[in-house]
Amino acid sequence: MKFISLIDTNNQSIVTIDADSFVLRIEIDGIPRESRIKPFMASILYELFKGHPNPLPYDKIIEILKEYGLIISDLTRMHRKLSEIRQIIQKLHPSLGELVLNTRGVGYTLPLRFKNLHQLGNQPDNTKFANSKITKAVQTLEALISDSIAMTSENTEKFVHPYFFRL
Repeated sequence: MKFISLIDTNNQSIVTIDADSFVLRIEIDGIPRESRIKPFMASILYELFKGHPNPLPYDKIIEILKEYGLIISDLTRMHRKLSEIRQIIQKLHPSLGELVLNTRGVGYTLPLRFKNLHQLGNQPDNTKFANSKITKAVQTLEALISDSIAMTSENTEKFVHPYFFRL
């Protein structure tokens, strides 16, 4: 499952890439928008989001483009493909025109104000209840939910229970 959401810490907008479905989604001011994108674009954005805050090197971008049968003989052609991605993002919402940044000579990156939404959710919650048993029970439930989400996302591709195919 190739799915990552990033949140802009300045204005709380959410940008999501679903690389398996080739869909780029944004939610700005509570208004969701989405656009189908080309497979190579989805792969590049997924790798860019996954590696954030580290830049995605030019070599890795060229490797991804070659996986989709695109011949990239020089860096100029690679930059043109990234420019296509920027144009799609900007058409989706003009405020995201500076989402994909070129770090000259290194690769492409995202602004540092974007944070992984799922990693922010894993920060410890210091909620306290008057009854300590309730606090402990809520913390246990929260840990179980986090563990089940992690195990499900790791094993989705490895094993699918036959029960899910019954009608």
